[in-house]
Amino acid sequence: MSNKFFSAPAYFVAGALLASATSLHSNSTANDPNRDEINQIVTTVAAAVSNQMIEAQENKQNEFLDALPDALNCESFGWMNTCNEINKQAKLNPSAPLRVLNKNGVEFNFVPGTPSAGIRFQLDPNEKNAQMFAKYISDTAGEYKKVTNYYSDELGLQGQLKNIRSIDQIRIDDNKKLDLPSDIVSVSAFIDSDCSECRVLVSNLKLLKNRHPKMQIGVYMVDNNKDAFDELVTQNGFKGKILTNAETDKVIARGVNEWPSLWLNNSKAGFRDIQTGAKTVSMLERSIIRVSKYDPKADREQN
Repeated sequence: MSNKFFSAPAYFVAGALLASATSLHSNSTANDPNRDEINQIVTTVAAAVSNQMIEAQENKQNEFLDALPDALNCESFGWMNTCNEINKQAKLNPSAPLRVLNKNGVEFNFVPGTPSAGIRFQLDPNEKNAQMFAKYISDTAGEYKKVTNYYSDELGLQGQLKNIRSIDQIRIDDNKKLDLPSDIVSVSAFIDSDCSECRVLVSNLKLLKNRHPKMQIGVYMVDNNKDAFDELVTQNGFKGKILTNAETDKVIARGVNEWPSLWLNNSKAGFRDIQTGAKTVSMLERSIIRVSKYDPKADREQN
């Protein structure tokens, strides 16, 4: 496997020297009076070749690292004796945090990608470094603005992106009334009076009811709080009840184990979709339409 720090010319030179020494050793005999001297030559050459290859590899590595931007500007840290080594390790391990001490010995840890101007300002806070950090923030903001302007201009030329809905389009879609199959699907909501998400869901169910008056919606409370039931269920015009402990246990046994939970019931197809959490009106409408189209035969064939 190739090494990106490996120097091919150095390898060939070193290899030639080692090959010559090995040949000299193989041509000597056991009784050769110069064999010890030859062994010494081979050992020396092998060590020299190894050192040369290591040095070439280190030089190549240093050339590669020198081409990368510095994490620390060591000219600004005359008091930091380990600055160059920290810089080197930061380049060798770009995904590792940078741990350094300031001149007072206080340790700071910087996440990967922290700009050098920010590191310099944190380690040595003074007016000059503050100016450099402020300039960095201003310069990068200017570049981001430039990109944003180019993007906005191009978006204006292309019009709305085909696969991404804009916020305006989302609002239009959410306000678009859909025809719901209220004769096929009914909604059952299970709430707890101390659940903030439950109140959001009830509010959205009321909007759903206002948009689709024929939609059958039942709201069931799992805790015995009559005042909350009157506020959330009765006053909003929903049908429902406060469940007994036994009834709550039955609901839990059927797959409801957190609040709020929804049952979207397609009684004609014998299908029930269980959902949890607060849902927007448009999410509820799309789910109801999907459940109304459930085909048990197609589901059996697919499985």
